[in-house]
Amino acid sequence: MINSADLVRQSNPHDSVDHANEDIESLKKRIPVRDVMQIHCVTATPEENPAVVAQRMKDKGVTCVVVVEAQQVVGVLTQMNLLRQLSDKGHGISDGTVGDCMSNSVLSVYPHQTLWDATELMEQHHVKRLPVIEEGRLVGIVTQTDLIRALFACGSFKEVNAIMVRDVATLTPQASVVKAIETMAQQGLSCLVVIEGERPIGMVTERDILELIATQQNPETLQVQDIMTSPLITIDSRYSVHSAACLMDQKHIHRLVIEDDGVLKGVITRTDIFVAALKNLEMEKAMAAAYQEIKKVESQLIQNEKLASIGQMAAGVAHEMNTPVGFVSSNFQTLRKYMDHFLELFKMYEELGSAVEDGAKERRLEILQGIHATRNRMKIEFILDDIGQLFDDSQEGLERVTAIVQNLRNFSRVDQVDAVSEYDMNQGIESSLMVARNAIKYDADVELDLGSVPVIQGNGGQINQVILNICVNAAQAIKGQEREDRGTIKLRTFVDGDFVVCEIKDDGPGIAPEHLKKVFDPFYTTKPVGVGTGLGLSVSHDIIVNKHKGQLLVATEMGQGTTFTIKLPLQNDVAPVESILVENVC
Repeated sequence: MINSADLVRQSNPHDSVDHANEDIESLKKRIPVRDVMQIHCVTATPEENPAVVAQRMKDKGVTCVVVVEAQQVVGVLTQMNLLRQLSDKGHGISDGTVGDCMSNSVLSVYPHQTLWDATELMEQHHVKRLPVIEEGRLVGIVTQTDLIRALFACGSFKEVNAIMVRDVATLTPQASVVKAIETMAQQGLSCLVVIEGERPIGMVTERDILELIATQQNPETLQVQDIMTSPLITIDSRYSVHSAACLMDQKHIHRLVIEDDGVLKGVITRTDIFVAALKNLEMEKAMAAAYQEIKKVESQLIQNEKLASIGQMAAGVAHEMNTPVGFVSSNFQTLRKYMDHFLELFKMYEELGSAVEDGAKERRLEILQGIHATRNRMKIEFILDDIGQLFDDSQEGLERVTAIVQNLRNFSRVDQVDAVSEYDMNQGIESSLMVARNAIKYDADVELDLGSVPVIQGNGGQINQVILNICVNAAQAIKGQEREDRGTIKLRTFVDGDFVVCEIKDDGPGIAPEHLKKVFDPFYTTKPVGVGTGLGLSVSHDIIVNKHKGQLLVATEMGQGTTFTIKLPLQNDVAPVESILVENVC
């Protein structure tokens, strides 16, 4: 059950759109009308006298009664109905019945329907209250006031001048009450402001007219100043909408006059607040939907960049594997040629064996001479020496391929995509550099100063991706200088207090001050259109700072180079995270 203390609170204008969307869903799904409806509502029958019912409304302090006949709701009688009846020259308020002036078209809701259902119904049909019906019987009523309290639990609002009504109907204190009634009835107004000069001094409301009806006074003999509500409760235009709504609740009023320095600026009513709250929620809902769409687009961009990165890495790894695979293949072809020679000799030795068994001495000598000639032609002694070297070289090549595959596996952690486990920063650097070697080796030399650092808990695949991203960024920055000499990228690891630290320093061009403050912003890139999405360092920052509770720092000097510092805590409870390949930004 939600009470008014929970509902009437000031919303934080900086609440996330995700939270706003959650609140809207709460209105739709979790809060039924029965939780906020008023159980005790004033009723009347169609045959009753309007003046008698008007007196009842005055005594009970309500703005409407529900008209019931044979336990069925047949209409609603509001202050505006009575005001229009009074303004009709052909009918007196004491004449006729409630059935003659009530609103016959009655909209209602069920207790199990949500506040959002009731809110939309009121907004669509421009009504201020809805009877609540269950099994054909009246069980309560829900009003704009009830819904405003609920809506304020979900919205964020600014000052009242953003939603107040500026075009306000006014009268002087000496104007006749008949004039006030006619103006309100013809224009469908719930109030008029009474002014002297530009200063508001009072207000005539439907309630004031209701009291006139209840006391059966003659409006033709009265002036506005005789029935107006005075002194006024006023606020200035800088009041928040939430504060205005709370003030109305505290004072049990339905509208407030807004003035600045004694000059009338406008009027704000519960209806204005209700409509503003509804529109505000709809806007926040649209913002939430737009935010989710942006997240989808961002996810797709990251996925596209992931595929591009995979292609780039695959090309680099293929290049690195090409040399060992190439000479293993060449050795294999040589070994196959040598095997053909051995098979030829083997056949000749088989023939020699057959000749020995047959006792053919001359044939044995002939075959033996052929074997010696073939061995000399084949240079069999060289082959026997070379075979050992071929096997040694092939084994070395296969070990290099195995190392590349293992480093790639360590880099990507393909067997532990979402796992958090022990991570060795030094090993991660070596694996990352193996993957990045082809992208770096033509432009820069890599210098390592890897200290003795302990293993930490983390998602190794993601940390490695950040190291790769920064190293390749550095190489690309150096390449962009078009310098004659090669650049240098230095990687250093050490322990600093409660952190394992990796410094990646290059002697490239540095980052301009106007770019430096934006390097971690999403979608910001200095690359040409179509080359980068601008998500690389933003995602890297998210991996290190948000997912691993560490720090990602950058220091730069134009013309001297840039240093990125990755600091990861020695002790850290890291939640499983999704592996994302990041792009190169700088």
